[in-house]
Amino acid sequence: MKQRLGLLERRSSGRTRISGVMALVQARTQESLFAVEDISSAAARLAGELPLACGELIAVRFKLDGVPITISAVVVRLEIRNGPRDAVVVAFRDVSPAIRHFLHRLVLRSLGMPAVTQNLR
Repeated sequence: MKQRLGLLERRSSGRTRISGVMALVQARTQESLFAVEDISSAAARLAGELPLACGELIAVRFKLDGVPITISAVVVRLEIRNGPRDAVVVAFRDVSPAIRHFLHRLVLRSLGMPAVTQNLR
C-alpha cells in the first residue's frame, strides 16, 4: 500500500539503486537506522522500522563514497510492506549546490553515463 504527499508527483532527476548504505534518520526526538535503497540528487527511498508520516520533516545522515552527508528532508510517500521494514520516499530540502552536484554525478556514474560539466568563464 502506498500513501503519497502531493508535493512531488514526478521525479525531477535520475535515480539509481544502491546497496550497503545505511542512513541515520532523526525524526522528532527519535532516531533509527534506515537502508538507503535508491537515491537521486533530489530524493531517496529509505527502508526502516521507525514509523514516519507523509509531510514529516526529518534529518538524514549517511556516507557515500566516503563523503559524509547530512540533509534535511520531507517524507513524500509511504510504502507499507509485508515485513519488518516499511519504506519512505523523502524529498531533500535546502541541499547545498556542492552536495546536489555530488549526488547527481554519483547517479550518472552508476547509470554508466558520463558526467556533463559546464565550463563557467
